[in-house]
Amino acid sequence: MTNLGEGVAIGTLPPTKYAEEPRQPGNLVLTLKETSSGEVIKDVKVSIAGASSGEATTNAAGQCRFDGIAAGFYALTLTQDEFEMSPDRARFAIHPDQTLKLNIKVRRVLTTVVMKRIHVRGTLKAATGDKSELEYGHWWVEVDGSQSFGWWPASGVSIGGTFSGVPGVLNEMKGAGGTATRDPHHGDPGDEEFSPSVLNGKSAADIKKSIGDFASGFSGKYGSTWRWPGKYNCHNFQEQMMKDVGLSKSNSKNLK
Repeated sequence: MTNLGEGVAIGTLPPTKYAEEPRQPGNLVLTLKETSSGEVIKDVKVSIAGASSGEATTNAAGQCRFDGIAAGFYALTLTQDEFEMSPDRARFAIHPDQTLKLNIKVRRVLTTVVMKRIHVRGTLKAATGDKSELEYGHWWVEVDGSQSFGWWPASGVSIGGTFSGVPGVLNEMKGAGGTATRDPHHGDPGDEEFSPSVLNGKSAADIKKSIGDFASGFSGKYGSTWRWPGKYNCHNFQEQMMKDVGLSKSNSKNLK
């Protein structure tokens, strides 16, 4: 008689194989902000390429989403009409079941706005009374290649009037050929030219409107005197414009 288990090998049963639940794809939430101010930036086209691909545009909160994208490595590209951005690309990885929150800060340059500067010449000789080589130069801004703004003396100016101040006017020195929206030097080359960087999250349209509003309202806010080197002349007109609108020469795009 054989007792239970006697002479019988009893092994461990193999584990039951349970089917793994399928892992879900991941998601990406991107927030885009301007580096200096931290303001969000809307209307930026965001493209991703990798295991999945797609495009989205940042909303009023500076955000966009990519849902249900496959796990893997990705390249991201940022583009916005009229702007150059730095950085304009990034790399990231998506893991299954993950929602990646990616925050990117960028600097932007507004390429449809150009600050132009023709510098003063001959001041040393002029100080001795020899004005033969004196050139006042001029600073102005061009917008979309169709509008431009600068601050001028209303008519010819003497050395004394240069320092004490004379009536000033937007764009129009008598006989120079300017209009309310076109500086007499419009289209001329400058000694220095650059497209400014932007210190806020505004759109190109908003920035260009602010430039026009600044120019048309300048005399009402800052007075109608032109003097050099005191305020205001074409130099600090341009500098005040950049300050009020939120533009900067720092991190700008040098064109000349």
